[in-house]
Amino acid sequence: MKKIIASILVLVLTCASTVLANSADLETSGWYEYNNHSGSHSFSLRFPTDWKVKTFGPEERGLLPEREILRDPPILIRHFEGHTYNEVITHYITPTMSFVQEHDFLFETPTEDMIAKEVYFVNKTTGESIKKIMIRRGSQIVVITEKSDDHKEITDAITNSFRFTDGWKAHIDYVKKHTFIIPANYSVEKTDERIVIKNVAGKEVFTIKEDKMIDRAQTHITNEIRESFEFFDIPVYSTYPFKHFIDVRDNHPNAAAINELVDRGIIGGYEDGTFRPDDPVNRAELIKMIFPPILEIVISPRIFRNCFVDARGEWFESQVCFAKAMGWIDGYSDGTFRPEEKVNRAEGLKIILEATKGRKISPHETLKNDNVEDISEDSWYAKYFIHADNRELLDKQHVSWDEEKYRYYPSEKISRKEVAEMIFRIKYH
Repeated sequence: MKKIIASILVLVLTCASTVLANSADLETSGWYEYNNHSGSHSFSLRFPTDWKVKTFGPEERGLLPEREILRDPPILIRHFEGHTYNEVITHYITPTMSFVQEHDFLFETPTEDMIAKEVYFVNKTTGESIKKIMIRRGSQIVVITEKSDDHKEITDAITNSFRFTDGWKAHIDYVKKHTFIIPANYSVEKTDERIVIKNVAGKEVFTIKEDKMIDRAQTHITNEIRESFEFFDIPVYSTYPFKHFIDVRDNHPNAAAINELVDRGIIGGYEDGTFRPDDPVNRAELIKMIFPPILEIVISPRIFRNCFVDARGEWFESQVCFAKAMGWIDGYSDGTFRPEEKVNRAEGLKIILEATKGRKISPHETLKNDNVEDISEDSWYAKYFIHADNRELLDKQHVSWDEEKYRYYPSEKISRKEVAEMIFRIKYH
């Protein structure tokens, strides 16, 4: 028996980095969708139209070909509510089933990346290895069991189609190696000292400092955040390759743009080895990011100074004053620049294009694609959006589509990755 388990361990370690690889090219868009929910969290996955769902109790379902309906399903889906990973693992240990090992891995779904667990068991009688993927969302754990190699390509594709559909999203800190969930419309702002979670109104609701959690208000949402917090153990530096930043892996949608700008000395990251691509950009940061690609001169701090009362003596003063003199930015009626204020997409688009395109932006151009719902051609920023959209300068990962119109969300905060992508497309692509 020891030899059997040792062989299984070798197989597990060999296959760990190739999870679900066989299903990459399998077309699943025409498959049925299986949906389930527990409490505040719901999930779905796809399965072939000639397969059926087989019920094994209120929490567990099996998926199998219709012609094999009397056989054991090759894949099972079960959810647990209010249990820890250890409790769920213990549930599957029986007199004939032994636990072998478990490890954390990055589970990449169609909508988000999450930290999940691969757990291996062995049947003491047959020596058969059984893999279970355990995915946690708050107080819920979903377990996907691939029971055999029958229909391997299809069962991998079913597993690979899994996604949560509950309006939450996972936040992963690859440096400190912890993860938690927040509502999809909440934001996470990270500094070297703490992590701040803010609601839609920009109000701080939760803080994590030195791995201690502080609730600003005891609510269902903050309780879910607290319950979902956990550390993980993934060798991210070797398992998920990246060039400059641990949170901009080689498969990141903006990796080419961010890496190119870093190589050219245009942008940089943070001391903890991250770029924080999803963080919003403030007014001072935006000016800093757009200057290197467009200026080959040294701005004299003796000439460009004293333009805003809250910019005096700051690292960004000469750049901000130059931008103001060029008409790229404006201040406020009280004489301030407000450098820490976050920039929305319309403002960011205007500043970037004024700095890089200037008079080349026509106020008379019309959109090539006229099915945009939230960009009015009468708005002050329309000419900037039209210019950028017609030339494919925009990062559109945030854009939503409802089969008739798409929404650009011009009033929402622009992220570091969006700014980097636009600068890259304007100057080097």
